Amino acid sequence: MATFKVQKEKYEASTGTSEDESQMTKKKYNVWQGAIFKVGDDCRQDVLALQVIAMFKNVFNQVGLDLYLFPYRVLATAPGCGIIDVVPNATSRDEMGRTKVNDLYSYFVDTYGGVNSEEFKGARWQFIQSMAAYSVACYILQIKDRHNGNIMIDGEGHIVHIGRLNLSMTGDIQLTRRLRFLVRYRSRSESSDISEIDITNDRESNSSQTRSN
Repeated sequence: MATFKVQKEKYEASTGTSEDESQMTKKKYNVWQGAIFKVGDDCRQDVLALQVIAMFKNVFNQVGLDLYLFPYRVLATAPGCGIIDVVPNATSRDEMGRTKVNDLYSYFVDTYGGVNSEEFKGARWQFIQSMAAYSVACYILQIKDRHNGNIMIDGEGHIVHIGRLNLSMTGDIQLTRRLRFLVRYRSRSESSDISEIDITNDRESNSSQTRSN
């Protein structure tokens, strides 16, 4: 991975001499942009998958669904080579485990404050929005190779899927117990504007029925 200093431009409204006069002023600013240079994997399928995920994002916006997807940029420079955009201000679930963070709920409490704080509620809502969107996209596209190294949590609480976005025609989707607990948790003082989500795991249900039999 490499980090580059990139100069960007933005337009800001500047007020004129009178209240009715205003104009747009172009300003330049610098940002640090990370990129991964990948060799050995065909990035063209990632490009295709991310283009479809971007279409999902546009559809969600058009129908008024407040969901979150982050179709990061991938450039396939040649068969087996490519440049991949880095998700800013994010850490993988695998990296959390290496630092002995095994519980997402505890991570959110430590990062954003107590369960009754506005920061925690906002981050949890961002998590739910992104979890719902990626669950639909990954299920319909049947994206494989999902593991803790390919699941990121950004600074605002969103979950972002990265890695090899292999498309397939068969498979299922799994929500682990830790993911479901964070989604379903509600504090006693929390308002009822967010309805409780009932998510079941077929594999856990089938295994419990097998044990009972």
